[in-house]
Amino acid sequence: MSTMRPRKFSLMELQVLPPEKGRRSSSAQYLPSPESIERSKNAARRLSASISESAITALRRTSLTVRNNVSIILLPTIDEVFERERTELHDADDLLRLLGNPGRFQLIQYMLLCLQFLAYMSDFSPVFFNLQPLGITYPNRSLLDDGGEQEFGGNTTVMFVPFAQLKSARSCQGFGLDSSNLPLGLQYVYPVAGQRSIIADMNLICGRMWIPSFGTVIYFLGHILISPFTGWVADSYGRRPLLLGSNLMCTLLCIGIVFSRDHISYLILRFFHGVFRQGMNSAFWVLIMEWAPPQRRATWATSAWMFFAFTLVIEGVAALLLPNWHHLQIFITCANVFAVPLIWFAPESLKWLLLRNRPQEILQICQQIAKFNRINDLPADLGDTLDKMAKKYDETQRKVGNYTLADCFRTPYIRMATFLCYSISLTNTLAYFAMTLILSEIFGDVYINFIVSGVLEFVPRIVALGCTFRLTNRTAFAICVLISSVLTVVSGLIPIVPVAAAITQTVFVQIARMCLSGAASLNYAMTSELYPTVIRNLGYSVMSVGLRTGFMLAPAVAALGTETSFHGGSLLLMGFLALLSAIGIFILPETTAMKLLATVEEAEAFGAENSIRKRMRSSVFFRKLVRSKSLTGKTLEGMDRSS
Repeated sequence: MSTMRPRKFSLMELQVLPPEKGRRSSSAQYLPSPESIERSKNAARRLSASISESAITALRRTSLTVRNNVSIILLPTIDEVFERERTELHDADDLLRLLGNPGRFQLIQYMLLCLQFLAYMSDFSPVFFNLQPLGITYPNRSLLDDGGEQEFGGNTTVMFVPFAQLKSARSCQGFGLDSSNLPLGLQYVYPVAGQRSIIADMNLICGRMWIPSFGTVIYFLGHILISPFTGWVADSYGRRPLLLGSNLMCTLLCIGIVFSRDHISYLILRFFHGVFRQGMNSAFWVLIMEWAPPQRRATWATSAWMFFAFTLVIEGVAALLLPNWHHLQIFITCANVFAVPLIWFAPESLKWLLLRNRPQEILQICQQIAKFNRINDLPADLGDTLDKMAKKYDETQRKVGNYTLADCFRTPYIRMATFLCYSISLTNTLAYFAMTLILSEIFGDVYINFIVSGVLEFVPRIVALGCTFRLTNRTAFAICVLISSVLTVVSGLIPIVPVAAAITQTVFVQIARMCLSGAASLNYAMTSELYPTVIRNLGYSVMSVGLRTGFMLAPAVAALGTETSFHGGSLLLMGFLALLSAIGIFILPETTAMKLLATVEEAEAFGAENSIRKRMRSSVFFRKLVRSKSLTGKTLEGMDRSS
């Protein structure tokens, strides 16, 4: 195991105490003071992140020797702490530490799972699939004599109609057009040579103008409807089978969309594509979080979103080089095909296998990973230890039975976490996507706009990554959302008439959007840590429903600024929602460096121990408030007595 091995020294300082009364010998007791114990904890955390709380408590285990009639406590060295920590196994997180924390295998597996972000290109493909042409051209039959061709200046007479005038069937009738019987020779004019969207291929004009937008809605509707089912499948049958099946189906549906030539087949394929995309999305995210080291789970989640930003840049460049939507869809299909075999390098979650009482599979996976990571000193009794761990969880599982979506609302802590995770995801996604729609009107070129947005996504991800090393998960998450709320409210109050004010508003909105982008990285990590393993995918599915609902409501919120007389109304609404989201984040318990919860009972105990009421009572402000009240009461009582 590649682990840092510092020099041997004692982590604790000794404090000389007077000998106990009544003892014959003049022996002194050397005991660690509370201050030295706290300094020892901090030193251990600085020396290596792989030392957990169980190892810190091991520092207090001491042995006594007698020298010259004086009792001396020998404190363990850091090497001894490493050895105890490495050999003591209590749950799946201890197994991860045993296998490298992380080793080469875990890092390669993490990078390959992050390549599943390539499938996110389908989420943003409507930006290019639904591009509107400048207008249409068609032969003007009313000007032809007896059905023949009339020559005018050596060319056949044609009509050009701007696309803005073709948004309704009534307006089309004024030009002699009907969506059910379009004239021969109809041509669509695009600003870029070779550019073509589904509007041109499927003749989505006049009475069919609603179909491109409905294709986007029905895609995310598929996400929402299937989310509870995919969560149940992953928690019941495993994360890996769901990831494999969903990935294969998404690839087949992408191939079907390539050959789609009518709007009916296109809408059906997009709906089922959204269904299986949700299964793939939830499975690979939970798999990443359950293989991440506990003390670096937020760091891994934030780093994974770098691949998301990279995917946006790749899709923007591909769309710029392939302006025909068919060619772009073929590129997206190839990306899905490339991502399918990558999951064979990702074994099943050790946490899930442990809860399903499958210790032999865990032992086999551990041996394979140890061989790959060149770890030759696995404990000889690892198989027996795994059997004991699996039986302990299996007894709990038999008492409870199978879990369903209702278990996300049955107990107090999990019900609170479900409501807050859903609300926070909905409000943040709604504000993020609505700001994206508002900013999209500023740039003239859709391809450059998309590429620039992808590049800018790196900035908040890097900032959020740095916050994971300096701040706790909850603090970093709340600060990002709170800054976005303040900037959004300020930008909503800025008038857009002067050019300088409009530029200032644009800058504020862009920074606020970037803050929400960084917050999204931490949202996935916290959600994975708040739920126990038995219903983690179900909880993630509920959060995904909030995400997709936010995507569906965002266009309506963004339209408030253009459809009403007060242009800043949508920004003020988003700022208020972000403020409520920040308050909800502070209510959630802290999850930094904690081990993943296994059962509902563990989750409820964790929630009771870290409830907002207990945290407020233990805060410095509350203690000072209680102390000031008690002093005031004593003062008043003294005044009454003196009077």
